[in-house]
Amino acid sequence: MHSSDIKTGPFRLASARGQDWKAVAKQCLDGLGEIEGANIGFIYMTDALVEDMESILTLLRGITGIEDWVGSVGIGIIAGADEILAEPAMALMVGHLPASSFHVFRRDARGFVDLSSSGPSVGGWLESHDAMAAIVHADPRDAELPYLVTGTAADTGAFLVGGLSSSRVALKQVANKVWENGLSGVLLDQSAGVGTGLTQACSPISPVRHITECEDNIVMSVDNRPALEVFKSDVAAALSGSEEQIEAHVFAALPVEGSDTADYLVRNILGVDEERGWIAISEEVEEGQPLQFVQRNTYAAMADMENMLRSLKKRVPNPRGAVYFSCLSRGVHMFGPDSAEVRAILDSFPDLPIIGLFANGEINHDRLYSHTGVLLLFT
Repeated sequence: MHSSDIKTGPFRLASARGQDWKAVAKQCLDGLGEIEGANIGFIYMTDALVEDMESILTLLRGITGIEDWVGSVGIGIIAGADEILAEPAMALMVGHLPASSFHVFRRDARGFVDLSSSGPSVGGWLESHDAMAAIVHADPRDAELPYLVTGTAADTGAFLVGGLSSSRVALKQVANKVWENGLSGVLLDQSAGVGTGLTQACSPISPVRHITECEDNIVMSVDNRPALEVFKSDVAAALSGSEEQIEAHVFAALPVEGSDTADYLVRNILGVDEERGWIAISEEVEEGQPLQFVQRNTYAAMADMENMLRSLKKRVPNPRGAVYFSCLSRGVHMFGPDSAEVRAILDSFPDLPIIGLFANGEINHDRLYSHTGVLLLFT
């Protein structure tokens, strides 16, 4: 490959496993090969290496000359055809984007923080660019998380694609520095060239109903009937099995009003009040809001993923690289061993450099999701 090919050709991807962060970093750098012309890097590592994240980032910036890096820690990461969980590992992907087409940033409760290695502030960049998309990572512990997601989407005009960091130890993100808390990532304008897709892991087992009485996250009545009565009726009509099986596979879903793809937000059922007939879910709700019940289903999940990939293939037939965020409940837990989930993507896009994260929750457009997969392709 000629050194200039990276400016128009595929992104470069490399990964390595091992406890010694210096050895892992060296293997990744060797695996990237010739990267002259690359000006953006993505980094994901499992939590066994997270304590050395700052040292790793300093090394990568010094050796590659790439100043702008974004990424996150994950309990599991995606590196090409491999889903890597429960072992120390790191993946890198580097590529070239038009010089002014992207802007690294961070946002916390106080507002935007400028992180780009050079050039204008976030506000200055937004004044001269129409943000089309943003790849983002966020801390699931942040009390301001819902606002950070909706506010970033509203203030930038960008379609957000990303995930919540996952870790059994420190929850760290990379955005030119190493951070905890808040949300960070990279804004992309139209010249960066991207396509995005969302895939669900559940299928509806009830019609769309409406909440008729509620308080905070407590659903008291649905369609003017006790919420628990409606839930039991809908589940009994669709499923058989023990109470434990139903608890593990049935969720509440909040349809996204105005969606032309019948999109919905899956939320856990936290508990029930048998005496009063109430249900508690993991989201605050409002009277009149649509609600249905869904089942986590491997076959439906794979069919939905194939539909997403067919749609993306029409829009982005020959992508140069990809970033994929999958819920921790997916991957091996849903699709089985041998990296079946990411290999389904590669069946549609052979030889695609793809990197990503098994997340504590997913971000798509201006909302927080769960049990989904969110894919971004670079054209």
